Amino acid sequence: MGSGVQVDRIARATDFILGARRVEQQGIAFEAKTERRALDGIQGLFDESNRLGMREAVDQFFDSLVTATSDPSDRGQRMNVLAAASQLGRTLHTTAAGLDDQIKTFDTQLLGYATEINNQLAEVADLNKRIRISGGD
Repeated sequence: MGSGVQVDRIARATDFILGARRVEQQGIAFEAKTERRALDGIQGLFDESNRLGMREAVDQFFDSLVTATSDPSDRGQRMNVLAAASQLGRTLHTTAAGLDDQIKTFDTQLLGYATEINNQLAEVADLNKRIRISGGD
């Protein structure tokens, strides 16, 4: 009868360069996906298809100035300049508030990512500690 098989060690055959490239590409893909989500949120602030946007507010303001220069004594034209300036100010304020909200959202997401990474690193450190204690390499 045979004496059986004795296993002294189990080794994993890997290509470290290929593994490193895979990790690098996964990081690049995640970065691109995160950037896309961020830009999609910001792009919505400048979508002028259904509301008065920044470009339109600036155009209206400068158009009112040009019109007012033709007859500076016309009170109606001066009122139009004030109304256009007020609208431009509101539009700037709304856009700035939206950008601030996006920044807060990004900060919250980054904090979540950092917490997740720290938890995973703690698990790896614990696993490495248990491997050392058990006598593994």
